[in-house]
Amino acid sequence: MLKNKKTAVIAGALILVVVAAILIIVYWKNSAPVQDGTKDITVEIVFSEDNIKTVPITTDAEYLNEALLQAGLIEEADDNMGLYETIDGVKADWDGKQEWWCVTKDGEMLFTGINETPVADGDHYEFTLAIGY
Repeated sequence: MLKNKKTAVIAGALILVVVAAILIIVYWKNSAPVQDGTKDITVEIVFSEDNIKTVPITTDAEYLNEALLQAGLIEEADDNMGLYETIDGVKADWDGKQEWWCVTKDGEMLFTGINETPVADGDHYEFTLAIGY
């Protein structure tokens, strides 16, 4: 009985190691490289269906949060985790209205926070004020 428990624990640990290794490999393969130099990107801020602001940004920043900070579209968050509740002076009402900023690139959801999203010349991002979780 004790031998079966040890075998099960060892097998479980090996499975966890293999799954972790696979996740790390997938992450590294899907990580976009950082582009050096000056880049022209476009940020669309969708406050509502009929209120959209397009902001062209020329930047040397490597990551999206840096470009947005340089353009004055966001302020540094206290937690520095890539979550920003204020975009272009409009604060999402998390608790009252369940508002949040949905970040997309060319209409596709990002799988990284803006602190980990590298920018490249010609990129187009959308920040949409969404309601409801």
